[in-house]
Amino acid sequence: MPSQIQVVLFGNEDGSRRGIRQIISQDPDFTFIVDGTREKGDFLFSEELLPDLVLLEQDQPSKEKLKDIGSLKAVFPQSKFVLITNTFEMWPLFEAMRWGIQGYLIKNSNMELWASYLKALVREEGQLPTELINQTIKTFAENYHVEISKDLTYREKEIIRWVAQGVSNKEIAEKLQISEYTVKNHLKNIFNKLNLKNRVQLVRYAYELYHS
Repeated sequence: MPSQIQVVLFGNEDGSRRGIRQIISQDPDFTFIVDGTREKGDFLFSEELLPDLVLLEQDQPSKEKLKDIGSLKAVFPQSKFVLITNTFEMWPLFEAMRWGIQGYLIKNSNMELWASYLKALVREEGQLPTELINQTIKTFAENYHVEISKDLTYREKEIIRWVAQGVSNKEIAEKLQISEYTVKNHLKNIFNKLNLKNRVQLVRYAYELYHS
């Protein structure tokens, strides 16, 4: 991890950008090298810039705006990209992941953890915030019926349905009257069969399956 994390911040609202910068700048490991708005011509890109982190602030994401992530990644291919928004809607997360973001932050989540989360992301140790994971899983369960792959066993399908409702491993174990260790083994098998790494990717898999 670099001693100083070079940050580019892109957002349309001056006040929002200022607030984000104030929160993250409390940690001396972060240095903002660009802070501006593309629409106004403030956001001047240069191949000489080598940011470790690109923060994209979008309170009202649209497919067109999220598509722009692809063009930014072409300019900064080595950077980690994080979308910062105030919406818990599910589709912006999956659309942003489609275009290559590595992180996602909700504005009303615990902002005291933002800096540590972003540093872990730059180290390639980061995961999506727990609040976002839980909300995404619950929203998905409420709005979509998931068709599960036939390659999975009946028990694995059961566990996926509980995961889609935001139920913890311990609670799944209690509901199915099996050990928590067994639940973890089933999840490991599910991830291996579907070539996934975590619960968020499992939700994404189901989303893409439903919309295919």
